[in-house]
Amino acid sequence: MKEEFIRYLWQCQYFRKSNLKTTEGKPLTIYHTGYANYDAGPDFYEAKIKIDDLEWIGSVEIHVRSSDWLKHKHDYDTAYGNVVLHVVWENDLPIHDQQNRLIPTLELKNIADKNRIMHYERFMQNDNDILCGQHLQEAEPIIKASMFEKVLIERLHKKANNVLEQYQQNDQQWEQTAYNLLAYAMGLKINAEPMLQLSKITPYYLIQKLRHTPTLVEALLFGQAGMLSEKYQDDYPAFLLREYNYLCHKHNLSSLKAHRLSWKFLRTRPANFPSVRIAQLCAILTYTQNIFSLFTDTESYLDIMPHFYRLPTNYWHTHYMFDKSYPSQTRPVLGQQTAHSLLINAVIPVLAAYSLHTKDDTYLQRALSWLSELSPEKNSITKKWQLCGEKIKTAFDAQALIGLYNDYCKEHKCLRCEIGNYILKK
Repeated sequence: MKEEFIRYLWQCQYFRKSNLKTTEGKPLTIYHTGYANYDAGPDFYEAKIKIDDLEWIGSVEIHVRSSDWLKHKHDYDTAYGNVVLHVVWENDLPIHDQQNRLIPTLELKNIADKNRIMHYERFMQNDNDILCGQHLQEAEPIIKASMFEKVLIERLHKKANNVLEQYQQNDQQWEQTAYNLLAYAMGLKINAEPMLQLSKITPYYLIQKLRHTPTLVEALLFGQAGMLSEKYQDDYPAFLLREYNYLCHKHNLSSLKAHRLSWKFLRTRPANFPSVRIAQLCAILTYTQNIFSLFTDTESYLDIMPHFYRLPTNYWHTHYMFDKSYPSQTRPVLGQQTAHSLLINAVIPVLAAYSLHTKDDTYLQRALSWLSELSPEKNSITKKWQLCGEKIKTAFDAQALIGLYNDYCKEHKCLRCEIGNYILKK
């Protein structure tokens, strides 16, 4: 028996309610189960009950065994001082409040709906990654739409808080923070972390000083990335190395250089090599005066796209790596799917974070609007949903389903999910 399921039994009232009594034998009437609380404190608040002839309004706490009250140290927590009913599966110990008054207890073990328990157990024990996958299409569209929007907002808030944490680490510099997010997104999954570290050891203010000379920006970033060496035969990397050595001396950067081995080239298509991604990042940075302002002041994402489609210097039109020539290579411009990925994983989180920071909902609404227009990301999680028959048309759908899978399905929090609740009640 799980505490989460007892919450479910209480909230849906799946137990025999005729002649209901507390463990002391006192008549119990339930007028309102209360509002679910998933944060710290009692499990439900503002419940309304009657014990004997006295009505109570207060909190309800849920446990598998009544002794869990002591195990969880609620007897020392004043937040539990207004609990009017303790709902448990098994009453193994009388529990008193801080004033040594016996807390009324309802034991469900002998009055719970046995069919409902068997239905829940069968549901939770199937082998699918998405437990409700076989029944997903039985859920009403309005139920699914409501849950998708809820988890998407939760996902954006989580991303926003991560951005705000980065913002604080950057001494409250929004431009540096937006630049960090862009670099991280440029690395895709395999090189995201080294790209982030590269942006952290290469200050954005220095790039802004050099942005009118693209070759200097490339010298700076490739040098900091540890990708420049005297062993190269081509003139261009030799030129970049000379420029980088000068920048190192001028700006005292030598101690910040990244380790060469942090970059992953294996099992990566040449167009996604980190060397190409750094060159493309340089092109974006030299074309864009202020990254953060671009993200937050632009009304339409279509006006951001030209910044992502900038071409790097001529050397990268025929190379994927230094000294590796590919004459037949197409122009090294980001594809639309990758550009949309930058919007989803860099621009949208910055908008959500700035919305929280300024308490201005305009930025969050813009983020949601853009997600509903962008093409969806394709990954292992979206494939799982498609196998369940779910149609993923936009980035809004994809991000919602990724959030739903990671925060609910994977954790088996079906009882906190509107879709899972709906299917379990059928």
